[in-house]
Amino acid sequence: MVLREFLLISLIAMKTHAVEPSCPKYDLEDRIWERVIKQEIKTSNTLKEFQDNLNSNIKDELTQLKGMLDIYILTFLPSQL
Repeated sequence: MVLREFLLISLIAMKTHAVEPSCPKYDLEDRIWERVIKQEIKTSNTLKEFQDNLNSNIKDELTQLKGMLDIYILTFLPSQL
């Protein structure tokens, strides 16, 4: 009885699993699109990291420049007044 049920379930499972026909042209297009999309994501992430680093570096440079300007103002301008 158990063997019969097992065979019936196995036949149903094998019957419902249909093999889709493949076309080399479309398979190639799918792989190319997949690569293009992955490359686009990598490029987008790299660009975001670059922009974040650039913004951080600009902020650091502006802070240093402001400090230098403050020192210049405190050092040279009061003596000229």
